[in-house]
Amino acid sequence: MDAPGPWSTRDRRAALGGRGRPRAADDAAAARDQDRPAAGGLVEAVLGEVASHRVPVVVDPVLAASDGGDLGARADILRDCLRDMSEETWLVTPNRREAAVLTGSTEDDPELVQRTADALGRAGVLLKSAVVDEQRVRDVVCLPGQVHVFERPRVAGPDPRGTGCALATAIACGLAQGRHMLACISAAVAWLDVARTRCVPGVDGRAHLPERAPPLA
Repeated sequence: MDAPGPWSTRDRRAALGGRGRPRAADDAAAARDQDRPAAGGLVEAVLGEVASHRVPVVVDPVLAASDGGDLGARADILRDCLRDMSEETWLVTPNRREAAVLTGSTEDDPELVQRTADALGRAGVLLKSAVVDEQRVRDVVCLPGQVHVFERPRVAGPDPRGTGCALATAIACGLAQGRHMLACISAAVAWLDVARTRCVPGVDGRAHLPERAPPLA
């Protein structure tokens, strides 16, 4: 099958839905090899257009569905795009499994945060649930020149769908308000912890975050 042609600037901007604002990029459809040959080009086009405007970017690198379904994502394409295009104002928010795939490592690698940061160029990294612990949650942030740990008791109750996307979006909202990256992450983590206590049942029978979540503090 022939490779897709280059995207025009208009096409890229249409895909982005505007310009000049911090944005959370959900790469669940990133880089299908056979079924969607244009997906790799789409990821590169979107990230390239955003990079050209030098705005803060939050990327949630979804590589598989939460219920275990295969999305056909190509971690190597996403990793290479981030390594080549990312700026210090970018943040990538993988969980342990996604970080292991992006780095070719394992989920229990004690150096997983640093390996992920090294693999993704200048972007900051927020490794979600960096340590397996039934009682506490530990998210580790690696930003240029600093490492910060967000550790707190694990919230009791069901594990709702969409928490990773919601966290990335909350961080992007904080950036849009002009906050510093670390302050955005701190506020978003606290916001999600509260939202998780207000889950509602979805039509699929699983717990979901509420449509009307508390405001970002």
